[in-house]
Amino acid sequence: MSICQPNAATASPHHSVPVARASTTRQHRLKGDLARLAVDGVDLDQWQYEVTAGGRIWYVVAEERKTVWIVRAGTGHPKLTD
Repeated sequence: MSICQPNAATASPHHSVPVARASTTRQHRLKGDLARLAVDGVDLDQWQYEVTAGGRIWYVVAEERKTVWIVRAGTGHPKLTD
């Protein structure tokens, strides 16, 4: 499952908007102290996408702004989640 889909307004694959997020085997919401992140004073759910067995991308989505912030990206398993 992709976290983005083509924007119907532009009908271009180069313009994407976030879609509803759901937990999958590779994508899930972070837990505990990592579950939420404040961005520009707005508390947002923080998600993790498992790129490889160790690589992870952490991100937050502001749907009203149609913005995805990449919080952390790395090739190794993040120690913060242990």
